[in-house]
Amino acid sequence: MTKIARLEKRVLNSMKPAHKRFSGLVILALALLLSAAFSTATYAANPPPVQTYFVPLPEAQLRAMLLRLSSAPGSTIHGVVSIVVTSDNALVYYDHWEDGYELDIANPTQASSQVWGDNNTANGIPPGYVQDILNSGDVIALENDVPLPRNPANLFYDGRDKIGVTKNAVVARAAWPVSPGSVMADAVEAPEVKRWGLEFKIPVGENLSADSMFEYTGLFVTASQNNTTVQVDKDANGSLETSQMLNEGEVFFVDDNVYRNARVVADKPVMVNVLTGDVGASYETRWFTIYPLEQWSASMYSPFWTTSASSPAHVFLYNPNAGQITINYETQGGTGSFAVNAGETYRYAMPQNTGAHFYSADGSPFFGVGTMDSDADNAAYDWGFSLIPEGSLTTEAVVGWAPGTSNLSANGSPVWVTAAEPTTVYVDYDGDPTTGPLQDARGDFYDVAYTLTAFQAQRIFDPDKDQTGMHLYTLDGVLIAAAWGQDPSAAQPGNPYLDMGYTVLPLPAVSARKDVLLWSELINNGFVEGGETLLYTITVKNNGTVILPDVIVSDTLPMSGTMPVVTYVTNTMQTNGAAFPPDNAPP
Repeated sequence: MTKIARLEKRVLNSMKPAHKRFSGLVILALALLLSAAFSTATYAANPPPVQTYFVPLPEAQLRAMLLRLSSAPGSTIHGVVSIVVTSDNALVYYDHWEDGYELDIANPTQASSQVWGDNNTANGIPPGYVQDILNSGDVIALENDVPLPRNPANLFYDGRDKIGVTKNAVVARAAWPVSPGSVMADAVEAPEVKRWGLEFKIPVGENLSADSMFEYTGLFVTASQNNTTVQVDKDANGSLETSQMLNEGEVFFVDDNVYRNARVVADKPVMVNVLTGDVGASYETRWFTIYPLEQWSASMYSPFWTTSASSPAHVFLYNPNAGQITINYETQGGTGSFAVNAGETYRYAMPQNTGAHFYSADGSPFFGVGTMDSDADNAAYDWGFSLIPEGSLTTEAVVGWAPGTSNLSANGSPVWVTAAEPTTVYVDYDGDPTTGPLQDARGDFYDVAYTLTAFQAQRIFDPDKDQTGMHLYTLDGVLIAAAWGQDPSAAQPGNPYLDMGYTVLPLPAVSARKDVLLWSELINNGFVEGGETLLYTITVKNNGTVILPDVIVSDTLPMSGTMPVVTYVTNTMQTNGAAFPPDNAPP
């Protein structure tokens, strides 16, 4: 049973399980008793994915970007694609771009495509696994060296590959040239396609003075569908001067001269990554995933802070609005505010030993990115990440790929987490709720817990020197924000330490409540009497931004000893105001 299903069981008590893919808000109404919740859909041989990913940053384009910074990168790129499964009995479909995408990724026809987790090794097994079954906390780590120029006749786990998952998963992408190694590396989170969008603005660029961190700025725009038109205003002059037609999985690489306030517009959903660097600094580069304008909000949290005065952390807060806005901040050390002009970006120095909450005074949306080791001498521990708008945060997060070093000889790259309110953050190092020395109130096992005040930030190091698959969560509804990346106070310059980091995306979460109303009275006195009718309403909300599969909603009759207190009025259930199938209809 998935963690989400277990949560539903604890909220509503299990009676008759029934299933539906769940994308938003479902309201169930019935007289006296909820009997069954959802009908089970009928699928082909394999169920369709509820999440779809494309691996960002193709190696050839990535090397072209790195060569803009230095002549050091060799012609072989070490690529990492990490898939962390967060639910039991998940299926993962892996579709290589080299021989074209499958028409139905769940039921592939090409020998190169893989189906993992169905206990059938004839159609594939995850590399390194001895059994073709995937459960919560399982990690599929795909690493290989990709020689350039790229020959499509050779299959690799690399940029542009397509991934489908039947239950929630987390995908991360990292890469670096084999020469000079992981000192010239970075990583990004890979948002699933439902998080992609149509319009983006770029918060940093070559016209932003910031100790040369953005001296080079390039864009990678990935298409999710065929015949996608992408238009770009890279110099931020208001004119969409560049247009490119993309097919599914193709990437438009906008090389160099991208300014702050640049704009990307597409007619079908796309993903946008911004890669920046200091030209001539050899090893300094920072990568960001930019989220669509529709997902920006008036509030966000920074989970990282300055741990070394010689390698400070900064947050860059960008105002996309037509007028000036005021952004307030809260930290463990106090509060304050600053003004940000239209189309401008404000550089905020993160204090030591505290996270931060940023919010606009008038509710205007804005966006932020963070940079580590961002002073004038900023090439030793350089990485970046995007702050998550509060509207996308949940109570849980799972880390995609997060080793302490490239060879796990030390641990210089922790997970950073902060909370919106006072709470306890539980940490399950391996993401498997059946293991761990401690047990939480809902029955899951974990390794350690941290009691945090609002905006307090915590670094978390897995004792095995690898944070991959780590599960962070609260049990009281408090939202958390997290990132993974190198800590200047724990790492050393040079290989095998990883000059990289990225945003840890929130795990979709569900909440539920039950209300009761006296629906019809025999005696008009406002009290419940025998023979009268009650209306029960159960509201189930998906607090995340992706579809939740296999959500179970069920309830039981109130009992007095062995006798029911109420009786269900047949054929009275409704979902979102529409009549549910009759009680005697097949499930």
